[in-house]
This record gives sequence, structure tokens and C-alpha cells, in this order.
Amino acid sequence: MYGDQGDRNQAIHRLKEALAGYRQAGADRDQARVRRRLRRLGIRDRHWTAVPGKPVSGWNSLTHTEQAIAELVAQGLNNKQVAGRMYLSPHTVAHHLRQAFRKLSIASRVELTRIVIERT
Repeated sequence: MYGDQGDRNQAIHRLKEALAGYRQAGADRDQARVRRRLRRLGIRDRHWTAVPGKPVSGWNSLTHTEQAIAELVAQGLNNKQVAGRMYLSPHTVAHHLRQAFRKLSIASRVELTRIVIERT
């Protein structure tokens, strides 16, 4: 990679190009991989933005990842099992669950399961 050769600016430029391409393609895991490389080079770009008109609470306020995690939790999986299925760390799963709980104004997996079941 360019960063190893001392050409940090060129590395950052190429990685940002790759990130834009992955974003356009909807390749979330590849975006995450490129963001990790950028962080190693000292670049910390916010990759989440508020979508105009998107609700701030309720089921529709959840990201696709939060919804997917909620659905797996409703099936009875624990954080480690969800992490394995989604190729995430258990810590990341816990973070998404905290966000979902906050947006749904709930405090337990039981309440989350109830909401998921009501949606189906």
C-alpha cells in the first residue's frame, strides 16, 4: 500500500476513491475495511449522516444493520451468535443493540422481540 512507501497523501486519495466506489455499490464490509485503513493513516471521516426526513425514533429510524440484528435477536440468538452470522464483533453487535434500544425507547431483548414479532 502507498502508506507503507511514505506516500501518505496518495494512499489517502486512493483509499477515499475506493471508499466512494464501495459506497456506491453498497458494499458495507468493504467500506468498513477501507475506513479501518484510513484510520490507520490518521483519517477519521464520519460515515454516517442524518438522512433528511428519516424518523429519529421507531422501527423506521433503525439502520439496516440495526434491523437485521434485531431480527436475529428476536430469533433467540445471543450477541456472539449474531456477530458470527453477520461477520461483526460481539462489541459491535452490542453497540447496534444499544442504538436500537434507544431509538425504540425499550430496555430489553424481550421488548425488542415483541416489536419484531408485531412487525411480521
